[in-house]
Amino acid sequence: MHHPNRLSVQRRTWALTQKELANLIDTSEDAISSYELAKTVPMFMTAIALELVFDTRLATLFPDTTHAVAQRMLPILADLSIKVEQLESSIAAKKRTLVTRIGNRIEKLTRRA
Repeated sequence: MHHPNRLSVQRRTWALTQKELANLIDTSEDAISSYELAKTVPMFMTAIALELVFDTRLATLFPDTTHAVAQRMLPILADLSIKVEQLESSIAAKKRTLVTRIGNRIEKLTRRA
């Protein structure tokens, strides 16, 4: 069973209109309406913003869609992981090059002395 009104209940408890909530989390009033009617699930950053605004967990606001939001995060996290690995590899390569250059420079200076 879906509970589309949990977000609406929280919003009204905090005495916010859909427009005010939309402005707080930088989205549209239509998006808030869509979330409240369970037509769509908020994207990850929007979901985090809603958690922060209402000081509650996503599972409280969207008990039946928490899994769907988590599933949306998986490709983002996988992509981030790949980018971190690429960055680490690039940094390691640059570090090796720098160490080699420093070593060569020290060797040249040592030969002169």
